[in-house]
Amino acid sequence: MKISKYNKKQQQEVNDLVRESFGIEEGDHVVALIQEIREGKYYLPEYDLVATEGNEVIGHCMISILPFEDCQEEMLLLSPVAVKKSWQNKSMGTKMVREALKKVKNKKYLGIIVEGDPHYYHRFGFTTSVELGIFANEAIQMPSEECLMAMELVDGGLDGFFGEVDFSIYTTL
Repeated sequence: MKISKYNKKQQQEVNDLVRESFGIEEGDHVVALIQEIREGKYYLPEYDLVATEGNEVIGHCMISILPFEDCQEEMLLLSPVAVKKSWQNKSMGTKMVREALKKVKNKKYLGIIVEGDPHYYHRFGFTTSVELGIFANEAIQMPSEECLMAMELVDGGLDGFFGEVDFSIYTTL
């Protein structure tokens, strides 16, 4: 298994993988979000990663900038993370998330936000964001407030951060 930077030639494979991983309806929505991020000003191509086994794409994850209050380029978003069904429960997602976080740790970014299963993301060091004073705005409905999480990327990076994460920058949400 190899984790490397996304290549445009892999677009259809990544789209198919996302649809399989999330289900057709939600997958179409996530594919649209990925495309919107890639076409927008907050896209970071160096953190758009694919996992491959031979020539087969078996995983994908992406980190992009997420403007937050007055900080326009210091907060990141980890989304989405997708793993081919036949590779799920084999630590593939864990390996991809760890690799992505390693790439952004101790760079110019202060913190990273993720929306998802708290039991899964707490193992990487994410904390429920409301404990830090960070909330989702009304643009996105969370199953519960625990599903929005944050993590510092540098010591003290989230000190003084509080307010709402504005997901309205994405029209697909």
